[in-house]
Amino acid sequence: MRSRSIFYGLIKPLPNESFSSWLIRGEQSRNKLPFIRAREQMLHYEAFDACQVIPPLYLDTVSRSLGSSPELLARTFQRSGNWLLLPPKQRNMMCEHCLIEDFRMNRQPTLRGEWAHLWFNVCPEHGWVLHETHSTDPAESLSKTLGDPLLDLGFIPVWRKQTAYMVWQMTKLGTPAYKMLNLMACDFQRWYLNAVRSNRFVIGGETIDATPEQFEAFMDDLLAVIGKKRRYPYDERSYIARLLDIKSWSSFSADDSPSAGYENLLCFDPREHPPPVRMAMFALLGLLLKLPKCLHVWRVNTRSKVDGEGIERFWWGMHSDLGRNKAFYDWLQVRSAAWAPAIQKVFGYLLAYRY
Repeated sequence: MRSRSIFYGLIKPLPNESFSSWLIRGEQSRNKLPFIRAREQMLHYEAFDACQVIPPLYLDTVSRSLGSSPELLARTFQRSGNWLLLPPKQRNMMCEHCLIEDFRMNRQPTLRGEWAHLWFNVCPEHGWVLHETHSTDPAESLSKTLGDPLLDLGFIPVWRKQTAYMVWQMTKLGTPAYKMLNLMACDFQRWYLNAVRSNRFVIGGETIDATPEQFEAFMDDLLAVIGKKRRYPYDERSYIARLLDIKSWSSFSADDSPSAGYENLLCFDPREHPPPVRMAMFALLGLLLKLPKCLHVWRVNTRSKVDGEGIERFWWGMHSDLGRNKAFYDWLQVRSAAWAPAIQKVFGYLLAYRY
Protein backbone atom coordinates (compact mmCIF):
# COMPACT_ATOMS: atom_id res chain seq x y z
CA MET A 1 0.00 0.00 0.00
CA ARG A 2 2.92 2.31 0.61
CA SER A 3 3.87 2.44 -3.06
CA ARG A 4 0.27 3.17 -4.01
CA SER A 5 -0.16 6.12 -1.68
CA ILE A 6 2.92 8.38 -1.86
CA PHE A 7 4.46 7.80 -5.33
CA TYR A 8 7.05 5.52 -3.72
CA GLY A 9 10.08 5.11 -5.96
CA LEU A 10 8.94 7.87 -8.35
CA ILE A 11 9.89 11.52 -8.55
CA LYS A 12 7.31 13.65 -6.76
CA PRO A 13 5.04 15.97 -8.77
CA LEU A 14 5.53 19.69 -8.28
CA PRO A 15 2.58 21.82 -7.12
CA ASN A 16 0.17 22.30 -10.06
CA GLU A 17 2.44 20.34 -12.41
CA SER A 18 0.63 18.98 -15.45
CA PHE A 19 0.45 15.19 -15.69
CA SER A 20 2.15 15.01 -19.09
CA SER A 21 4.96 17.28 -17.90
CA TRP A 22 5.51 15.01 -14.88
CA LEU A 23 5.80 11.99 -17.18
CA ILE A 24 8.35 13.75 -19.37
CA ARG A 25 10.36 14.75 -16.31
CA GLY A 26 10.11 11.22 -14.95
CA GLU A 27 11.70 9.83 -18.11
CA GLN A 28 14.86 11.70 -17.12
CA SER A 29 14.90 10.22 -13.59
CA ARG A 30 16.66 7.10 -12.35
CA ASN A 31 13.44 5.08 -12.28
CA LYS A 32 12.35 5.95 -15.82
CA LEU A 33 10.62 2.75 -16.99
CA PRO A 34 7.24 3.37 -15.27
CA PHE A 35 7.08 6.83 -16.82
CA ILE A 36 8.03 5.56 -20.28
CA ARG A 37 5.32 2.89 -20.13
CA ALA A 38 2.69 5.37 -18.92
CA ARG A 39 3.59 7.92 -21.59
CA GLU A 40 3.48 5.28 -24.33
CA GLN A 41 0.01 4.30 -23.16
CA MET A 42 -1.17 7.92 -23.24
CA LEU A 43 0.22 8.30 -26.75
CA HIS A 44 -1.47 5.05 -27.77
CA TYR A 45 -4.78 6.39 -26.49
CA GLU A 46 -4.14 9.68 -28.35
CA ALA A 47 -4.78 11.48 -25.09
CA PHE A 48 -1.45 13.22 -24.58
CA ASP A 49 -0.88 16.96 -24.82
CA ALA A 50 0.87 19.68 -22.86
CA CYS A 51 -1.90 20.05 -20.30
CA GLN A 52 -3.48 16.60 -20.32
CA VAL A 53 -5.22 15.18 -17.28
CA ILE A 54 -5.55 11.41 -17.26
CA PRO A 55 -8.82 10.48 -18.96
CA PRO A 56 -10.97 8.37 -16.56
CA LEU A 57 -11.24 5.65 -19.21
CA TYR A 58 -7.47 5.04 -19.05
CA LEU A 59 -6.82 5.92 -15.41
CA ASP A 60 -6.62 2.33 -14.12
CA THR A 61 -4.23 1.23 -16.86
CA VAL A 62 -1.91 4.19 -16.45
CA SER A 63 -1.95 3.98 -12.65
CA ARG A 64 -0.87 0.33 -12.80
CA SER A 65 2.08 1.27 -14.99
CA LEU A 66 3.13 3.85 -12.41
CA GLY A 67 2.47 1.58 -9.41
CA SER A 68 0.14 4.15 -7.89
CA SER A 69 -3.55 4.30 -7.07
CA PRO A 70 -6.08 5.79 -9.52
CA GLU A 71 -7.49 7.93 -6.70
CA LEU A 72 -4.11 9.46 -5.91
CA LEU A 73 -3.38 10.27 -9.55
CA ALA A 74 -6.82 11.81 -10.09
CA ARG A 75 -6.50 13.89 -6.92
CA THR A 76 -2.95 15.05 -7.68
CA PHE A 77 -3.63 16.02 -11.29
CA GLN A 78 -7.05 17.62 -11.08
CA ARG A 79 -8.48 19.47 -14.04
CA SER A 80 -8.44 23.25 -14.07
CA GLY A 81 -11.57 23.39 -16.24
CA ASN A 82 -12.00 24.02 -19.95
CA TRP A 83 -12.77 27.75 -19.76
CA LEU A 84 -10.40 29.85 -21.87
CA LEU A 85 -8.10 26.88 -22.38
CA LEU A 86 -5.55 27.59 -25.10
CA PRO A 87 -4.90 25.06 -27.88
CA PRO A 88 -1.62 23.12 -27.30
CA LYS A 89 0.26 25.06 -30.01
CA GLN A 90 -0.53 28.38 -28.27
CA ARG A 91 0.38 27.46 -24.69
CA ASN A 92 3.45 29.67 -24.42
CA MET A 93 2.48 31.56 -21.25
CA MET A 94 4.88 30.69 -18.43
CA CYS A 95 6.34 32.08 -15.23
CA GLU A 96 10.00 32.57 -16.02
CA HIS A 97 10.92 32.51 -12.34
CA CYS A 98 9.34 29.06 -11.95
CA LEU A 99 11.46 27.84 -14.88
CA ILE A 100 14.60 29.34 -13.35
CA GLU A 101 13.73 27.73 -10.03
CA ASP A 102 13.48 24.38 -11.80
CA PHE A 103 16.95 25.01 -13.23
CA ARG A 104 18.36 25.92 -9.83
CA MET A 105 16.90 22.74 -8.33
CA ASN A 106 18.61 20.64 -11.04
CA ARG A 107 15.35 19.40 -12.53
CA GLN A 108 13.92 19.56 -16.01
CA PRO A 109 11.91 22.76 -16.67
CA THR A 110 8.29 21.87 -16.04
CA LEU A 111 4.90 23.10 -17.21
CA ARG A 112 2.22 23.89 -14.65
CA GLY A 113 -1.30 22.98 -15.70
CA GLU A 114 -2.91 26.36 -15.00
CA TRP A 115 -0.52 28.15 -17.35
CA ALA A 116 -2.59 26.88 -20.28
CA HIS A 117 -5.59 29.04 -19.30
CA LEU A 118 -6.12 32.70 -20.18
CA TRP A 119 -7.83 33.31 -16.83
CA PHE A 120 -4.60 32.35 -15.05
CA ASN A 121 -2.32 35.39 -15.22
CA VAL A 122 -0.40 35.66 -11.94
CA CYS A 123 2.02 33.07 -10.56
CA PRO A 124 0.91 32.37 -6.95
CA GLU A 125 4.45 31.40 -6.02
CA HIS A 126 6.21 34.56 -7.18
CA GLY A 127 3.45 37.14 -7.65
CA TRP A 128 4.65 37.57 -11.23
CA VAL A 129 2.49 38.04 -14.33
CA LEU A 130 3.00 35.13 -16.74
CA HIS A 131 5.18 35.99 -19.70
CA GLU A 132 4.75 35.14 -23.38
CA THR A 133 7.87 33.07 -24.01
CA HIS A 134 7.25 32.49 -27.77
CA SER A 135 7.76 28.77 -27.23
CA THR A 136 5.58 25.98 -25.87
CA ASP A 137 8.65 24.06 -24.75
CA PRO A 138 9.70 24.99 -21.18
CA ALA A 139 13.37 24.09 -21.76
CA GLU A 140 13.55 26.38 -24.78
CA SER A 141 11.72 29.10 -22.87
CA LEU A 142 14.20 28.79 -20.02
CA SER A 143 17.12 29.02 -22.46
CA LYS A 144 15.76 32.27 -23.86
CA THR A 145 15.11 33.58 -20.36
CA LEU A 146 18.65 32.86 -19.18
CA GLY A 147 19.96 34.64 -22.28
CA ASP A 148 18.01 37.81 -21.53
CA PRO A 149 20.54 40.47 -20.47
CA LEU A 150 17.78 42.39 -18.69
CA LEU A 151 16.92 39.48 -16.38
CA ASP A 152 17.80 39.96 -12.73
CA LEU A 153 18.76 36.48 -11.55
CA GLY A 154 19.19 37.82 -8.06
CA PHE A 155 15.43 38.08 -7.57
CA ILE A 156 14.10 34.58 -7.04
CA PRO A 157 11.91 34.46 -3.91
CA VAL A 158 12.26 31.30 -1.83
CA TRP A 159 9.03 31.75 0.12
CA ARG A 160 5.97 29.52 -0.12
CA LYS A 161 2.40 30.68 0.48
CA GLN A 162 3.37 33.65 2.67
CA THR A 163 0.91 36.38 1.80
CA ALA A 164 2.63 39.08 3.85
CA TYR A 165 5.89 38.42 2.01
CA MET A 166 4.07 38.50 -1.31
CA VAL A 167 2.61 41.92 -0.59
CA TRP A 168 6.03 43.20 0.49
CA GLN A 169 7.79 41.73 -2.55
CA MET A 170 5.25 43.23 -4.92
CA THR A 171 6.39 46.73 -3.98
CA LYS A 172 9.06 46.11 -6.65
CA LEU A 173 6.62 45.35 -9.47
CA GLY A 174 5.29 48.71 -10.59
CA THR A 175 2.73 51.40 -9.89
CA PRO A 176 0.28 51.13 -6.96
CA ALA A 177 -2.58 50.44 -9.40
CA TYR A 178 -0.60 47.64 -11.06
CA LYS A 179 0.15 46.02 -7.71
CA MET A 180 -3.50 46.32 -6.65
CA LEU A 181 -4.70 44.66 -9.87
CA ASN A 182 -2.08 41.95 -9.50
CA LEU A 183 -3.41 40.96 -6.07
CA MET A 184 -7.02 41.08 -7.27
CA ALA A 185 -6.27 38.92 -10.32
CA CYS A 186 -4.56 36.39 -8.06
CA ASP A 187 -7.65 36.32 -5.80
CA PHE A 188 -9.93 35.84 -8.80
CA GLN A 189 -8.00 32.88 -10.18
CA ARG A 190 -7.82 31.26 -6.73
CA TRP A 191 -11.60 31.63 -6.39
CA TYR A 192 -12.27 30.27 -9.87
CA LEU A 193 -9.94 27.30 -9.38
CA ASN A 194 -11.76 26.41 -6.14
CA ALA A 195 -15.08 26.72 -7.99
CA VAL A 196 -13.93 24.34 -10.73
CA ARG A 197 -12.66 21.75 -8.28
CA SER A 198 -15.76 21.89 -6.07
CA ASN A 199 -18.09 22.22 -9.10
CA ARG A 200 -19.98 25.13 -7.50
CA PHE A 201 -19.67 28.89 -7.54
CA VAL A 202 -19.78 30.46 -4.08
CA ILE A 203 -19.55 34.22 -3.49
CA GLY A 204 -19.75 35.62 0.02
CA GLY A 205 -21.14 32.36 1.34
CA GLU A 206 -23.93 32.22 -1.27
CA THR A 207 -23.93 29.41 -3.83
CA ILE A 208 -25.01 30.45 -7.33
CA ASP A 209 -27.35 27.84 -8.85
CA ALA A 210 -25.75 27.62 -12.27
CA THR A 211 -23.65 25.10 -14.14
CA PRO A 212 -19.97 25.90 -14.86
CA GLU A 213 -20.81 26.41 -18.53
CA GLN A 214 -23.59 28.90 -17.68
CA PHE A 215 -21.39 30.85 -15.28
CA GLU A 216 -18.47 30.95 -17.69
CA ALA A 217 -20.69 32.20 -20.54
CA PHE A 218 -21.88 34.97 -18.18
CA MET A 219 -18.28 35.91 -17.35
CA ASP A 220 -17.44 35.93 -21.08
CA ASP A 221 -20.10 38.63 -21.57
CA LEU A 222 -18.65 40.76 -18.78
CA LEU A 223 -15.11 40.37 -20.13
CA ALA A 224 -16.29 41.53 -23.56
CA VAL A 225 -17.17 44.90 -22.03
CA ILE A 226 -14.29 45.07 -19.56
CA GLY A 227 -11.75 44.62 -22.37
CA LYS A 228 -13.50 46.81 -24.95
CA LYS A 229 -11.45 49.07 -27.21
CA ARG A 230 -11.75 52.77 -28.00
CA ARG A 231 -12.07 54.45 -31.38
CA TYR A 232 -8.67 56.00 -31.78
CA PRO A 233 -8.26 58.99 -31.64
CA TYR A 234 -11.91 59.94 -31.08
CA ASP A 235 -12.65 58.34 -27.69
CA GLU A 236 -11.06 58.73 -24.31
CA ARG A 237 -8.82 56.02 -22.93
CA SER A 238 -10.58 52.99 -21.44
CA TYR A 239 -10.69 52.55 -17.69
CA ILE A 240 -7.99 49.86 -17.68
CA ALA A 241 -5.75 52.00 -19.88
CA ARG A 242 -6.02 54.77 -17.31
CA LEU A 243 -5.29 52.37 -14.46
CA LEU A 244 -2.22 50.99 -16.22
CA ASP A 245 -1.25 54.44 -17.55
CA ILE A 246 -1.35 53.36 -21.21
CA LYS A 247 -1.39 56.73 -22.98
CA SER A 248 -0.97 55.94 -26.68
CA TRP A 249 -1.97 53.38 -29.28
CA SER A 250 -2.32 49.92 -27.73
CA SER A 251 -4.48 46.80 -27.81
CA PHE A 252 -7.24 49.08 -26.45
CA SER A 253 -7.25 51.12 -29.67
CA ALA A 254 -9.14 50.55 -32.92
CA ASP A 255 -9.04 52.45 -36.23
CA ASP A 256 -12.82 52.85 -36.43
CA SER A 257 -14.74 56.01 -37.13
CA PRO A 258 -17.63 56.90 -34.80
CA SER A 259 -20.07 55.81 -37.51
CA ALA A 260 -18.70 52.24 -37.63
CA GLY A 261 -20.85 50.97 -34.76
CA TYR A 262 -19.72 49.61 -31.43
CA GLU A 263 -19.94 45.80 -31.43
CA ASN A 264 -16.54 45.38 -33.10
CA LEU A 265 -15.04 47.28 -30.17
CA LEU A 266 -16.04 44.56 -27.70
CA CYS A 267 -13.44 42.02 -26.58
CA PHE A 268 -14.59 38.51 -27.52
CA ASP A 269 -11.15 36.96 -27.11
CA PRO A 270 -8.83 37.99 -24.22
CA ARG A 271 -5.86 37.07 -26.43
CA GLU A 272 -6.41 40.42 -28.16
CA HIS A 273 -4.66 41.98 -25.16
CA PRO A 274 -1.14 41.43 -23.71
CA PRO A 275 -0.62 39.74 -20.32
CA PRO A 276 -0.69 42.86 -18.07
CA VAL A 277 -3.99 43.96 -19.62
CA ARG A 278 -5.47 40.48 -19.21
CA MET A 279 -4.40 40.55 -15.57
CA ALA A 280 -6.32 43.81 -15.12
CA MET A 281 -9.38 42.41 -16.93
CA PHE A 282 -9.73 39.46 -14.56
CA ALA A 283 -8.97 41.64 -11.54
CA LEU A 284 -11.91 43.88 -12.42
CA LEU A 285 -14.07 40.85 -13.21
CA GLY A 286 -13.49 39.70 -9.63
CA LEU A 287 -14.51 43.15 -8.40
CA LEU A 288 -17.73 43.15 -10.44
CA LEU A 289 -18.60 39.69 -9.11
CA LYS A 290 -18.12 41.14 -5.61
CA LEU A 291 -15.55 38.55 -4.57
CA PRO A 292 -14.82 39.53 -0.94
CA LYS A 293 -11.03 39.64 -1.25
CA CYS A 294 -11.15 41.65 -4.47
CA LEU A 295 -13.51 44.14 -2.81
CA HIS A 296 -11.18 44.40 0.18
CA VAL A 297 -8.06 45.02 -1.92
CA TRP A 298 -9.91 47.65 -3.97
CA ARG A 299 -11.23 49.46 -0.89
CA VAL A 300 -7.84 49.51 0.83
CA ASN A 301 -6.01 50.83 -2.22
CA THR A 302 -8.58 53.27 -3.61
CA ARG A 303 -10.25 54.25 -0.32
CA SER A 304 -13.58 54.02 -2.11
CA LYS A 305 -16.78 52.24 -1.17
CA VAL A 306 -17.69 49.98 -4.09
CA ASP A 307 -20.35 47.70 -2.63
CA GLY A 308 -24.04 48.36 -3.29
CA GLU A 309 -24.59 51.34 -5.60
CA GLY A 310 -20.85 51.83 -5.86
CA ILE A 311 -20.46 48.74 -8.05
CA GLU A 312 -23.30 49.87 -10.33
CA ARG A 313 -21.74 53.31 -10.81
CA PHE A 314 -18.31 51.78 -11.34
CA TRP A 315 -19.75 49.44 -14.00
CA TRP A 316 -21.59 52.32 -15.65
CA GLY A 317 -18.30 54.19 -15.98
CA MET A 318 -16.61 51.19 -17.63
CA HIS A 319 -19.49 50.84 -20.10
CA SER A 320 -19.87 54.37 -21.18
CA ASP A 321 -16.51 56.06 -20.66
CA LEU A 322 -18.10 58.80 -18.56
CA GLY A 323 -21.52 58.55 -20.17
CA ARG A 324 -20.67 58.81 -23.86
CA ASN A 325 -22.02 55.43 -25.01
CA LYS A 326 -25.05 53.51 -23.73
CA ALA A 327 -24.92 50.93 -26.52
CA PHE A 328 -22.85 48.46 -24.52
CA TYR A 329 -25.66 48.27 -21.97
CA ASP A 330 -28.14 47.51 -24.73
CA TRP A 331 -25.88 44.72 -25.96
CA LEU A 332 -25.56 43.28 -22.44
CA GLN A 333 -29.32 43.44 -21.89
CA VAL A 334 -29.82 41.27 -24.98
CA ARG A 335 -27.10 38.85 -23.87
CA SER A 336 -28.58 38.58 -20.36
CA ALA A 337 -31.66 36.83 -21.75
CA ALA A 338 -29.48 33.71 -22.06
CA TRP A 339 -28.13 33.90 -18.50
CA ALA A 340 -29.28 31.28 -16.00
CA PRO A 341 -32.16 32.52 -13.79
CA ALA A 342 -29.96 32.46 -10.69
CA ILE A 343 -27.34 34.59 -12.45
CA GLN A 344 -30.00 37.08 -13.58
CA LYS A 345 -31.22 37.35 -9.99
CA VAL A 346 -27.87 37.61 -8.19
CA PHE A 347 -26.12 39.84 -10.72
CA GLY A 348 -29.05 41.98 -11.80
CA TYR A 349 -27.15 45.05 -10.56
CA LEU A 350 -24.92 44.75 -13.63
CA LEU A 351 -27.88 45.55 -15.88
CA ALA A 352 -28.90 48.79 -14.11
CA TYR A 353 -27.99 51.78 -16.29
CA ARG A 354 -27.20 55.00 -14.40
CA TYR A 355 -27.30 58.29 -16.28
